[in-house]
Amino acid sequence: MPRPASRYGLTPGQSILAVNGVPTPDLDSIIAAVKDMRDGVTVRLSVRSWDGMRQIITLKLDLRYWPTYEVVHTEQGWQRKIP
Repeated sequence: MPRPASRYGLTPGQSILAVNGVPTPDLDSIIAAVKDMRDGVTVRLSVRSWDGMRQIITLKLDLRYWPTYEVVHTEQGWQRKIP
């Protein structure tokens, strides 16, 4: 089963520049932009590839099967952090 990102055209190497028009210069701002979104909501991402090509990708969140989380390294090893 493909992951939502690849289903909608988001590929490794792309940087997320904005979520629904809100600039996202770092991971914390991306998490803040999506943390309160409901399952099934449509999200518009502005992205840039490694070669500088910009693109708008529209996707629908599937939080039931693909919840939002961050993977962080702690003293206990790698752990999921739910925003």
